[in-house]
Parts: sequence; structure tokens; C-alpha cells
Amino acid sequence: FLAIHSPVFAELFHKMRDIKDIDSLSITFQEFVALLQIIYPGRTLISDHNVLSILKLGDRFKMERVIALAETHLLSSVAYSNTKKLHLADQYKLNALKSTPEYDTFSDAMKAAICDRMMDL
Repeated sequence: FLAIHSPVFAELFHKMRDIKDIDSLSITFQEFVALLQIIYPGRTLISDHNVLSILKLGDRFKMERVIALAETHLLSSVAYSNTKKLHLADQYKLNALKSTPEYDTFSDAMKAAICDRMMDL
């Protein structure tokens, strides 16, 4: 099931000769369980509490559906500032999160200024 959702896992399982190879993933048990609960239908929803780790793992393992679910959650979340959402959109290439009506009207210079300001923070 993991290989269906992730080309990284597909390659890992194809090359894996020993179960100890999975230890090289360097993720916690809790993070892995949360990821599994997202891809298994009907298990767990993405929340403000787990969205950042789910997004990180989705990106790391190239799990497009997981990234899309995390992005959908962030679009409606009020727990994260617009600045944080734009930062995440840039970091994880979340195009729907980037294309807010306000952001689309900004010039390239303004977008660069926002990035510079975020780096100062």
C-alpha cells in the first residue's frame, strides 16, 4: 500500500534485502503511524496539530495525495498566518496555497520583498 502511494517506498521495497533497511528512514514511530492513518481511507483527518509533519513526510516520500490533503487543510486553517502559509507554499510547492487572490496581484518585486521580510523574521 505504501508503494502505491509513494515512489520512494516503491523503490525502497524493491531494493530492500533486510528489514533493518527500514531503520534508515529516520522518522519516529508516531510520525509514521500518522502518515499511515492519512493514506488509509477513513482513519484520520489532517489537523492543525499534525499538518506540518504530514506535509514534511508527504514531501519526503513524494506522496502527492498526502501533500494535496495537507494543502487542502491549510487552505481553510485559521491556525496558521498567511505568512506561514506562503512560506509552506514556497517550501513544498503548494500552488493552490500560493494562488490566493491577493498573492496573484503582487508584482515579482513585492513577492521578493515578502520573501526577504520572512527571512528577517
